[in-house]
Amino acid sequence: VVAGYRLDFVDTPPFLWVLALVALLAALALLLAGIALSRLWNFGDRGGRDLSVGALLAVLVLAPFGVAAYWATIYPPLRDISTDVDDPPALDTSDRTSDMNALSPPTPGEQSLQAEAYPLVSGRSYNLPFETVVDAVETVLDRRDWQLTAPYPDINGQSEATITAVARGLVLGLPA
Repeated sequence: VVAGYRLDFVDTPPFLWVLALVALLAALALLLAGIALSRLWNFGDRGGRDLSVGALLAVLVLAPFGVAAYWATIYPPLRDISTDVDDPPALDTSDRTSDMNALSPPTPGEQSLQAEAYPLVSGRSYNLPFETVVDAVETVLDRRDWQLTAPYPDINGQSEATITAVARGLVLGLPA
């Protein structure tokens, strides 16, 4: 399912349901391995090698979920990061995330959490021609393989532009 999701054959909600099902089955396998170990220890039942292989596979499958749970505890509970915390741009939901609810503006607590956790994320101002800055942004987007969710804006005679792109995570390819 990870390959199908990375190749855009599977949408995000079914992908997350499959991940949850995999975690549930691996946890069940580990629980049953514990029960089997108890029977092996108390009654001398057979199947110690199969028990060990099953428990090892369950632990290997659950390891990424454990790492994700660890990350969820050490990173702040933010639902969005913006370079403008006072007036963040609205998220474009015209791509695969169209079933998501629109985000409300960040609360003062979320603004302070972002400022504390990500002090280098802020708006930038450049003393360059506007077209040069937009060209540099386009180059960065191309190099990082971010997908545009809207076409590049027409920059003739403008001094501001909003470029909307989606970055995908390295392993699972979830939108970041």
